[in-house]
Amino acid sequence: MLIINADDWGMDSVTTDRILACFRAGKISSATAMMFMEDSKRSAELARSHNLPIGLHLNFTQPFSAHDVSSILKSYHATLVRYFIGKKFSRIVYNPLIKRQVEYCFKSQCDEFERLYGTFPTHIDGHHHIHLCANLMFSKIISSGIKIRRNVPFSKKEKNFFNYLWRSLIDVIIKKRFLTTERFFSLYSHNKEADLLVNFSLARDYNVEGMVHPGLLEEYTFIMSEKYAWFIREIPLVSYKTL
Repeated sequence: MLIINADDWGMDSVTTDRILACFRAGKISSATAMMFMEDSKRSAELARSHNLPIGLHLNFTQPFSAHDVSSILKSYHATLVRYFIGKKFSRIVYNPLIKRQVEYCFKSQCDEFERLYGTFPTHIDGHHHIHLCANLMFSKIISSGIKIRRNVPFSKKEKNFFNYLWRSLIDVIIKKRFLTTERFFSLYSHNKEADLLVNFSLARDYNVEGMVHPGLLEEYTFIMSEKYAWFIREIPLVSYKTL
């Protein structure tokens, strides 16, 4: 099966509208929503009215842009943004000093999702893949059995030895505690048609997720093109609900 998930739903009106256009054209099958952003509320109404399957796009790396964020949430979240953006090894080192902020911001975004959508997210992924940071992977904050996005694929040649070991460890944790797809690729990182053809073809034998960002004009243009339609022409698109 093939899941084509659009990230950043609700980040702003342009991104939301482009993702919706892709969904209505049959080019994507789901999206992941950002909470406490300027278009979070409107995008939730659009998702419900168009039956768009929605997961949670967890955000610890980009400032909230909504105007009704509580002072304590805004303060805790700002601490996380400074930490994860400013510290070189922030994602691979468990830091007990930010445990409270991580727990509070995670729960706040989950609660806001359920308030806006009236249901639990189909799955969880993260802005800049922050859902795979050490403070989440080495804790019980995300409940076992939840559907989450797996690691970006890599080989020993592409990463240094330490990075390879780290990503391998995260893959072990994901497979043991969570539900995920067997394969994952990013449309943005594959510019060669041969690479894209291989990734789309894998969906005939494996559960595959493709990550897209229609908020980026270049990527949106490609997703809406005839060439992209040719790639997915014989592959039914599904959502994380079927995983």
